[in-house]
Amino acid sequence: VLPQTNTMTPRLLSKIKELVEAGATIVGPRPTRSPSLSGYPECDAEIRRIGAELWGDCDGDRVKERRCGLGRVIWGIEPEKILQQDGVPQDFNSSQPLRFIHRTSDEGEIYFVANLQQAAFTTVCMFRISGKTPELWWPDSGRLETAALWSENNGVTRVSIPFEPSGSVFVVFRRAVDKSDAIVLVKRNGKEVLSAIPEPPVKVVIGKALYGVLDDPARTRDVTAKVQDRVDTGEFTFLVRQISEGDDPAVNVVKTLTVEYSIEGKQYVARAIDPDWICVGRDPAKVMIDSARYGVLEDPKRTRDVRAKLQKLVDAGFTTFKVAQMAEGDDPAFGIVKTLIIDCTVDGKSIRLTGQDPDTLSFVPARMPLKAVVQIGRNDKGGIELEAVETGKYEWVSSSGKTAKAVVQVQPSLEIAGAWTVRFAAGSGAPERVTFDKLLSWSVIDDIGIKYFSGEATYSRTISIPVEMKQSGRRLYLDLGKVAVMAQVKLNGKIFPTLWKPPFIVDITDIAKTGVNELEVRVVNLWPNRLIGDEQLAEDSERNPEGTLKTWPQWLLEGKSSPAGRFTFTSWRLWKKDEKPLESGLLGPIMLRTTQIIPMVSP
Repeated sequence: VLPQTNTMTPRLLSKIKELVEAGATIVGPRPTRSPSLSGYPECDAEIRRIGAELWGDCDGDRVKERRCGLGRVIWGIEPEKILQQDGVPQDFNSSQPLRFIHRTSDEGEIYFVANLQQAAFTTVCMFRISGKTPELWWPDSGRLETAALWSENNGVTRVSIPFEPSGSVFVVFRRAVDKSDAIVLVKRNGKEVLSAIPEPPVKVVIGKALYGVLDDPARTRDVTAKVQDRVDTGEFTFLVRQISEGDDPAVNVVKTLTVEYSIEGKQYVARAIDPDWICVGRDPAKVMIDSARYGVLEDPKRTRDVRAKLQKLVDAGFTTFKVAQMAEGDDPAFGIVKTLIIDCTVDGKSIRLTGQDPDTLSFVPARMPLKAVVQIGRNDKGGIELEAVETGKYEWVSSSGKTAKAVVQVQPSLEIAGAWTVRFAAGSGAPERVTFDKLLSWSVIDDIGIKYFSGEATYSRTISIPVEMKQSGRRLYLDLGKVAVMAQVKLNGKIFPTLWKPPFIVDITDIAKTGVNELEVRVVNLWPNRLIGDEQLAEDSERNPEGTLKTWPQWLLEGKSSPAGRFTFTSWRLWKKDEKPLESGLLGPIMLRTTQIIPMVSP
């Protein structure tokens, strides 16, 4: 693919001609002159001569393709459209907004796929791979498994993948497809719940698309065909300025793109301007940004009103975005993690969103089932198992066409309610041992030692597990609910791996026993609470008005404790006295949950 420019050196253009004559396909405009003064003006004449031999009557308008030798030259057709016409599918696609990277190695094809949303879902991912078995490599646990639910058709492998909130997975293709079965379809009570079978594509019909200075006909173009070409190749989101390629109706002027389109007879309109993205999709959410502030919010000089910037983003069809995008073009506090607070109305409902630079926020949750009712995976021996979360009649189809069914009865979940003994780290300002009658955030407790505590606390109690939850063929999980911010479970002396992100769930099947069990949950929170608590105390160092340190205090240089009784010392005070401490601790609700395991395919 050539750059959108009319200059090229004779030496480079001669090499391109050799490639085309040998069978290469070149996409791009015809060069008309050399960018160099070397050999001028003969160099420009050479460019025009070779260009005429290659492009001939191909002008990117009336004629868009020309054969030359064993290859061809194409001008005025999007590369994605060319690949589609040649029968080449997209390298990766999915029904949910996912990011991916693809790398080819000597051992095989490696994809890294990441969930942008703070929500869990299962979706089908499509890879331009054939003849190889997909493997799922989970980076958070190190677990490797052969995908259990997948299919291959017309050079595309479709894999059903469960994603945790902001979760990711490596999908690796390195082994040839063997004769072992995979699952391609699962139904519950007659309704499809998981599938790797190709769905018919959604047809988007572009009725009218105009681009340019819309109140000036001379500087406006009808780009209906251009936009239709893009959506026909599955590109429903793109930069507005890409429409100007090959025909800019108003050079160096900000232009507007308006697209009227329909999906299954329902009419939609999308509108955006040059610096922005536009999304041509189904059922765009109606989002109105009421207010949005971004920066170091307690410092007006380092805070920006980004309402207009956010409104442009959602008007272009984006409902998910990174907080750090608000710094583009105007960073209010370079090199510092900034906070974004949004008050908005989504489809008539008022909501508030908050996040910091590394976060991804979403105005509208992705289309997904309200909750997962089943998962498909492989056991330690390589066999495929169905793990049912809900009671029902399940049916499934394998890649060989075999069908099977099972009636599943799942035991109801059990909440662990009641009091907890909580031990806080010694010497941290909190009482060493207290009893919580119920789970609640440390930040709402009147005791200032707990309210402003930062560090580790251990919750302990006994739990009783009924015999019904320990039946053969069932798995038993301990679900901690909400945790702020990390936790580690210890059950009957067994310490489980640290839970550092949602969902805060551990599989306790092999450790739990019928009757009384000893449970401990260690929880750690973030430092801001202790920093805010220290701001309630007297000053112990000389500070500038913005909180930076003037001189190192003598007590610190001598290795002594703060004379004001502060527990922390920072060279820059980012947290203020009147700020609310962050939600902290084990918040629950804590549940015992069972699932039913049904063998589907033997190893």
